[in-house]
Amino acid sequence: MPAIKLSHLQSQIAVLFTHFNDRRLFIDGLLSLFQMYSQGKNPTNIWLREFQDQAYFNIPPPVIAELQSNLESYTVQYPAAAKEIIDTLWEQPEIEPKLIAIKMLSHLPESLNEFIISHLSAWISEDTDDYLFDYILECGKGNLPILLSEQWLQMIEGWINSSSIKISLRGIQAINQLVENREYDYLPGIFNLIHPLFRKPEPQMKKDLVKIIKTLITRSEAETASFVISTAEIYANNEVRAFCRKCIPFFSTHYQEEIKRAL
Repeated sequence: MPAIKLSHLQSQIAVLFTHFNDRRLFIDGLLSLFQMYSQGKNPTNIWLREFQDQAYFNIPPPVIAELQSNLESYTVQYPAAAKEIIDTLWEQPEIEPKLIAIKMLSHLPESLNEFIISHLSAWISEDTDDYLFDYILECGKGNLPILLSEQWLQMIEGWINSSSIKISLRGIQAINQLVENREYDYLPGIFNLIHPLFRKPEPQMKKDLVKIIKTLITRSEAETASFVISTAEIYANNEVRAFCRKCIPFFSTHYQEEIKRAL
């Protein structure tokens, strides 16, 4: 791999983006750039060590960062071309093109929300790598029209109700991100989503469910206390009550006493 000279890299990327409206030329140029800067199969990047059984270029972070600095403006300016590039990038076997595809998807305009949702639905499955899923959530943080959409909630609900523990855990992760977003203020919707998970909390989920309760308390302690109490009343079994008791220390003294009396 050649030493990275920032000015030269910037010139290479500037030339690459002149082909943004020609999908094949852009993809070929991008893959050639990745091959040029590939560091081989002994990754020093910690996150790449998770992908020992997958293809990757092992690109230095400065190259990825410089690429991403150009992505938003071109994706916003040329959304039709971006859609074609996104699809082709995701089909590549290596991890890095998929990361670029995710980043571009997050920059598409609100008018293409249906395209965004359909791709998220197709991309996220039990086989999706945890790192890619985390990156999807991270890139989506700033896309409020998607996060606040009914389609996103329906997708999360599908994950929550999945028979796969792994997919359900991803649903919990997405819910926690939603609760942390102060722009989302319909907490009853969150309580409705997570309610079925408390019927019989799976051991693998308890840590993540506790995290959601903690986050919900920061948004509305009264509503969260009411949720814990109603959950214990509806699912009146020892396992659920034990889990509800585990949540008590996270509340203020006033609500601790209320929950204890209800239990």
